[in-house]
Amino acid sequence: MSESRTDHPQVPGRTSEPIVQLGTGIGPDLAAYAREQLSDLLSRRGRPAAPTRLHVVRHGDPAVARPVSARVVVDLDGTTVVVHADASRPRDAVDLLVKRLAHRLEHLARSGREGAHGLPGPHLRSQPGPPPP
Repeated sequence: MSESRTDHPQVPGRTSEPIVQLGTGIGPDLAAYAREQLSDLLSRRGRPAAPTRLHVVRHGDPAVARPVSARVVVDLDGTTVVVHADASRPRDAVDLLVKRLAHRLEHLARSGREGAHGLPGPHLRSQPGPPPP
């Protein structure tokens, strides 16, 4: 079983700071790089996000071609977006993950599943009850 460590700054009032968890064998410098890449993407998109969680782990099986897995979970205004990427090196996994997340967010924006202030949240979903007059 691999050991996991969490690396995130404790900054009061900044709930959108990505939380990065690194597995055994992943250099601690990756946390700052991943946090910077995610923060940059989300700030460019102008989306307030609940704490974004990124997990990066290295599989111990030497037969695995891409032994590093990265997974990010982003909560944008009540809509959860999950993206996964595998690569041969940790930094490559983070780069691919950020690229896929950007693509997913762009797809959601183009598909009309995105409101003026972000992705549809609970306030935009239909509520039970009588129809409006």
